[in-house]
Amino acid sequence: WVAVLVALGIVFPQPYARAGVHRLLQIYAGRAASVSKAAGMGFPKPFLGTTIVMVAFNLRVAAVAIGPVLPQLSGELGLSKATAGLLTSLPTLCFALFGFLGPELSNRLGLHRTIWVALATNAAGQMVRLLSGQTVVFLVGTVLALAGIGVINVLMPALVKRHFPLRAGTMTAAYSTTQSVAVMMVGLLTAPLAISMGGWQGPFWVWAGAAALA
Repeated sequence: WVAVLVALGIVFPQPYARAGVHRLLQIYAGRAASVSKAAGMGFPKPFLGTTIVMVAFNLRVAAVAIGPVLPQLSGELGLSKATAGLLTSLPTLCFALFGFLGPELSNRLGLHRTIWVALATNAAGQMVRLLSGQTVVFLVGTVLALAGIGVINVLMPALVKRHFPLRAGTMTAAYSTTQSVAVMMVGLLTAPLAISMGGWQGPFWVWAGAAALA
């Protein structure tokens, strides 16, 4: 398109035609500069890509880790069947509620700041439920952890498009695959880790460490 516009400016050298072509070229250059600025943000691409993948790994961990050790959790915390059912339904509720609030938070705080706050909330929630000895505290920690995940869920596509505007499809596939791998790992390893580490707290410490690392 740039070549076509330049050719038009040469073939039709009238002042008005040239002015119009020059204006279109300025618009094109401005859009290209905006994309380049949004993609760079001062960080190396490998660092940005690795960070996105690490964040994606933690987007299902806090939810999936509960199922394999739910009987042990119920016994130690004295969960009733109703409370255990509520605990397993919290991911869906929190993802829907806090995912709805994600764009508004991003508008107020900025995309990157919102994601960092959500990550910190996720890690803090996992720590709260690790240190809890009561049902209510465990539920509060779980809600905090899932709230952070719910916000990040809806902001990840925007983060990918901002930093990888020309490779959004590739990065989306990468972080989606990472989520699937994380779900598989947590589902397979949580129960064996709980047995080998002497309780459900052991694997929860491992997954909380992964969230803190991200």
